[in-house]
Amino acid sequence: MVDLQTIGDRRCEASICKNLATILSAEDAGEQSATLFRKGIALRHELGDKAGLAECLEGLASNLRMLACHEQAATLLGAAAAIRSGTESALSAAEQSIVEDLTAAERSALGAERFQQSWLQGQRMDVDEVVRFALAEPVGATER
Repeated sequence: MVDLQTIGDRRCEASICKNLATILSAEDAGEQSATLFRKGIALRHELGDKAGLAECLEGLASNLRMLACHEQAATLLGAAAAIRSGTESALSAAEQSIVEDLTAAERSALGAERFQQSWLQGQRMDVDEVVRFALAEPVGATER
């Protein structure tokens, strides 16, 4: 197997991290999935790939939702939306539906007011802040 890190293909490595994290997330491997999403976030940030960063943030938000970390997930969704609004990378119809469903689930889990507070926190973060938030945030259930 080719070691992408050794040959220096960081973009491909970031894509593989995100794709593998998505698969693991679907298989309920929450901790492993979160680790890979975070690695993808770090790589996309390093590459300056804002569209890819937003994808990884949305993926980590989905993962955190499954782990009942609702406020963190809502914050990441707000940040991803803000990052996307500054890029020309639109979501496909399928991706848009997934993000809308995730957003609705988080709004339902937190209630409108708490969701809005967390969402706006993410919206206000600059890219460096959201990356630090995503990488530093421990995985643990949010109290309801």
